[in-house]
Amino acid sequence: MSIRSRRLRKKLFLDEFAVFGFEFSCALSLEDENIFDATIDEFLDFLDDSDLEMGGSANQESFDGFVFAKGRYVSVTDKDLQAVKSWFNSRKIFTKIEISELVDAHEVL
Repeated sequence: MSIRSRRLRKKLFLDEFAVFGFEFSCALSLEDENIFDATIDEFLDFLDDSDLEMGGSANQESFDGFVFAKGRYVSVTDKDLQAVKSWFNSRKIFTKIEISELVDAHEVL
């Protein structure tokens, strides 16, 4: 147990208030910019429907980012991680897919 007060632990997202997410990276090869835009939009819609958000970057060769849950003090679950992994694996345009385990979002960001 931390010697910090509950209020400070909450403010600093520590211990029971830690928030977890995961990193991902993959390669993609697209000839058509419209397909690229549509694919990224589809992924963002998928995240939104799952109450998830992301920060990251994408171009026609690579896509990487960090996925986290919407809401304060809400963490991504293993089920969310598996759903994102399945989403990437179900699309043939993504290769070299790497997805981390759940990590403390405030240590990464």
